[in-house]
Amino acid sequence: MIKRQGFSSLALIIIILIILGGGYWVWQNQLESEASKLAALSADINIEPSVTPSTPSVDTTDWRIYSNEEYGFEFKYPPNLDINSAVTISVPMTGNPKEIITLRSNETLLTDSGRSFDGFAIYVIPNQSQNSINSNLENEKTAQLNAKISIDGNNISGIQSSFTLNNRQGKILRGYSWDDIERFYVSLNGQDILVLAKLDQKEGSFDKIFDQILSTFRFTK
Repeated sequence: MIKRQGFSSLALIIIILIILGGGYWVWQNQLESEASKLAALSADINIEPSVTPSTPSVDTTDWRIYSNEEYGFEFKYPPNLDINSAVTISVPMTGNPKEIITLRSNETLLTDSGRSFDGFAIYVIPNQSQNSINSNLENEKTAQLNAKISIDGNNISGIQSSFTLNNRQGKILRGYSWDDIERFYVSLNGQDILVLAKLDQKEGSFDKIFDQILSTFRFTK
């Protein structure tokens, strides 16, 4: 009897060890499977890094200076860009925006093109209720998507990313609007919101110059 009990105890211990080992193996496989799924999911998500305007790679000594004392900012721009109040670049869709300035390159002007020139416009959105810039952006994204749906039936959302302008954090909206204009949003004085709307005559044709212009941007208030 004693020998049988000893044998039974040993067998029981072996069975328990086998069960524990099997359970550990299953748990380990589940962990590896979840890790693989997570890696695949991360690869599918389109995450755009923050953007900081680079230091100009061209000599800007002959560039002109635009200065706005009312809102407290200034920047340099190349002489081939003209200030033109006769044209506009798609105003922000919410918040009663005020147009400040529009600059365009006459060298790239195409009268028969929907994207007729390289240039950009600056607007100020009054923010007397002092809503956060993110709150304003949500309203902008909704308005832009609704307009895109009504014009061409496209309801695909764009991309929101971050950028830095003279040490101030801002947001960029790309692909939300039907006109494919990129809009850059940054807080002016903790109240109003500065919006820069960039237009490329051809996709990417104005990126380098615009980046150099942003690198000269300075807040004076």
